[in-house]
Amino acid sequence: MPDAVLSPLEPDLAQVIRPEEAPVGVDLDAAIRERDFALLELKKKAEASRERQAKAFLELVERVAQLSRLVPRKAHQLATLTRDWNLSRAEASRLLRLVDLSAETKHLYAEQNVSPEMVVALRKVDPTIREEAHLLIEAGRILHPSDLKVMKARREASDPNRSKVLLSRHLKRQIMRSGVEHLADFKLLLARYVRSLSIAYMRLNWTGRDRRMTFLRQASIKMAQSLLADFDHLFSSKLPEIENWDYCAPHDNGLVLAKARLSLERLSRDEYLLPDLTWSEYGHIELSLIQALAALAEVDVSHLPYHTEALHIEAFKVAKGISEPDEQYCSEDRPQKLTSLEICSGAGGAAIGLHAAGFKSVGLIERNADAIKTLIVNNQLGPIFDRDVRKMNFSAYEGKIDLFAGGVPCQPHSSLGRRKGENDERDLFAYSVKLIKQIKPRAVILENVSGFGQRQTAVYRSRIIANLHAAGYDAEIFAIRASDYGLGQARPRLVLVAMRDGLMTRFKMPPILTSEPLTLGAALRDLMGANGWLGADAWAERANLVGPTIVGGSEKSGQLGFSSSFQLDEWYRLGIDGRSIADEAPSAAAPLDHLPFLTLQMGAALQGFPRGWTFTGNKAAQRRQVANAFPPILACAIGLAVREALTGVPADYSSELKQLRIEKIGDKSIEEESVDSSFEIDAIEKRKARKETAWSTANELELPLGDAHWRGFLESFPALNQAVAPKKERKRVGAPA
Repeated sequence: MPDAVLSPLEPDLAQVIRPEEAPVGVDLDAAIRERDFALLELKKKAEASRERQAKAFLELVERVAQLSRLVPRKAHQLATLTRDWNLSRAEASRLLRLVDLSAETKHLYAEQNVSPEMVVALRKVDPTIREEAHLLIEAGRILHPSDLKVMKARREASDPNRSKVLLSRHLKRQIMRSGVEHLADFKLLLARYVRSLSIAYMRLNWTGRDRRMTFLRQASIKMAQSLLADFDHLFSSKLPEIENWDYCAPHDNGLVLAKARLSLERLSRDEYLLPDLTWSEYGHIELSLIQALAALAEVDVSHLPYHTEALHIEAFKVAKGISEPDEQYCSEDRPQKLTSLEICSGAGGAAIGLHAAGFKSVGLIERNADAIKTLIVNNQLGPIFDRDVRKMNFSAYEGKIDLFAGGVPCQPHSSLGRRKGENDERDLFAYSVKLIKQIKPRAVILENVSGFGQRQTAVYRSRIIANLHAAGYDAEIFAIRASDYGLGQARPRLVLVAMRDGLMTRFKMPPILTSEPLTLGAALRDLMGANGWLGADAWAERANLVGPTIVGGSEKSGQLGFSSSFQLDEWYRLGIDGRSIADEAPSAAAPLDHLPFLTLQMGAALQGFPRGWTFTGNKAAQRRQVANAFPPILACAIGLAVREALTGVPADYSSELKQLRIEKIGDKSIEEESVDSSFEIDAIEKRKARKETAWSTANELELPLGDAHWRGFLESFPALNQAVAPKKERKRVGAPA
């Protein structure tokens, strides 16, 4: 090949191959020529990659444009892009600004391989400059964002009068909007400051880390000083005197401003911290200061627990050794009592798991009569309400709940049903969001089937997450499988976890502790051979895989077993006849090659219910309760992860996430802390103590204590039921008026 074809070597490139480093017998000119060809090949590949990148970006813009036509509201579009498409919020916003690019413009950008960075920059510039840039790009020029700045500067320099007019108009608009914009910026910064103080108030990385605490204090002081200067610039210096801090007349804006300024003044001098209180339950910041600033910033802080001045004085005395510590002040190694409120409780699967994770229930709400009886006859975990959640008043729970949980009906989204989704009368996702806005829990867990994560529900998911975000919650959807936590069925589930006050950044999914999945045979071998069936061992060897997900929780379903018609072949390959449910395990007289049905007890074992958990109702009702449940071990795993995020105390999954803990909750008739185990008490006293324990947390918080027991009592005595019923109800049942 002629030497003219070869590119001349630059001095820095020539250092790549030095004559003194060339091996003996190697042609140096040939090596350099080979390197130049390699560089030329790399250039071609880089250009091809750049071309693919440009086209892929424009294809992504087109996909986003299609999304914007299907989902009109921008908040829902952002939720879809960030949650379902896994884009960053900045990238999603950038793509949404490009959705109205014309087809001609997209064709030009694709033909000339315009980089994504340049496409975004072209969208931001003045239309006249964009038109000029398009002409250059069409002529084959490769432009960069810096070229657009040069073009803008040149255009302004060529027309001084136009530049002056534009500057004058710009200044006039700035003057007219400066007050409003400055106030909006001030409120935005103040709102961020209030949220930071809220997090510090809940003792997030504040106590026990001296360097971290010092940094936070310094940052807080600087922020308060900056906000105080802005406050004095925006508002009048003639503010009313604060005669009574705890009293503020409605719409008394002057007093609101006065309290906010005094709070900023104190915070700017580092007067919100009490150094002697190094171990109080929530932190060292005066809640009254946060509340005063929150009122001005229009930020809701009603979820923060209130500490009175008397408690601060008592804590100060304890710190100085003047008095003994009270029970409500605890060391950091003592776990906080966390409360939970659960809707659609069913037979109690999630309630068992959350109780094992350390949450004290203040309400289990269910409308199915058989499921309610199941909750009552077992180890009661909280007050039980026989209610439709859409007809229940939740005002008493506002600001008193740490965790709002619910296994909202999965049938609307199940791949085995008609999948009406949000149009199904049983769907409660949207209504749950309304309850969350009202109750204001610190965290949320909503469980559903894996079908909720498929494409048919993408818009609905985005709407739910966007509404939660508007209510002040960060939300994520996570996948979890029962087979990963020691159960003999697959049972994939989706769990929506949401938290406020920035706590979601601390949430991480629980670890998978099961090294090898439990097979169906290993899970049910003992139950299958309970009546002496000689073929149990051979059956267990045949059932050497994880079982399919048991189904049958729909009240509208006419099926008799734990299998749908689509799963019958899977169950058959594992040696199970899935068409029905047996009353008991195969007998000793059953043939060795017998194809058994599952029993209700086997279904409960696959769900991980405690062996002592009793189900009520007929066989169909019990099957629905078992099949519809969220496995307790999965609820415990998610509950431990949420508890860890709320308290900042790491969960010990190796000891706390065990089926043995689940079994103890079902087998025990009484809580450990309620009655000393050394005493023998009769059944009546046990039942009384059990109920008192179940209701104790709700009683302490002055919350309703449930109505399911009372209704069940009335149903046992029809005459008494008629006597206490309202007049119109008595007429309905035929009693005399």
